Amino acid sequence: MDKDKHSTTVLANEGGSVLSIVLAGIAAANAAAEEYEKRASEEKAAGNLFPSNYFEGAEKEQLDMYFGLKEVLPFLPASTLPEAAAQIGHAINEICSGYDDMPEGKAIDEPYKAMQKKVERLLFSALRAVEAVGHFSLSQMGLESLRNTNCDPWAEVEDIVRQLRAEGVK
Repeated sequence: MDKDKHSTTVLANEGGSVLSIVLAGIAAANAAAEEYEKRASEEKAAGNLFPSNYFEGAEKEQLDMYFGLKEVLPFLPASTLPEAAAQIGHAINEICSGYDDMPEGKAIDEPYKAMQKKVERLLFSALRAVEAVGHFSLSQMGLESLRNTNCDPWAEVEDIVRQLRAEGVK
């Protein structure tokens, strides 16, 4: 499954699971949001405020779809390795964002951060194994936001830096 060869319509016609259809929608919405964000920036840079506001609106609509579809991931059972990997990736994102909802203070910070490190190591380890056994990559499927490669504690630091530089991160 990848965002170029699969769509929700194709998967539905082929009898794809509900989760695979949702994942295809997530990949498509994410790709569209990134494209609209790029187009809005280009129009703004050219001084064209009229089309840029439409691209910004389209980006927001795609992000609404993206986050709405991500909300249902915990309620759909995985039936394939890519689906399981996507759910593991989503669990990693959830544990990272869970800290934002906690009350502030040292009594919470230290135990939560220690637990987060342990859980992330477990989840990234499982995710790496599932991707290796299944011979696929969430990133190549358009689900980079679920893979969260740059936070993988098992990844080689040099590889992460190389990837971030290639993406233009400074």
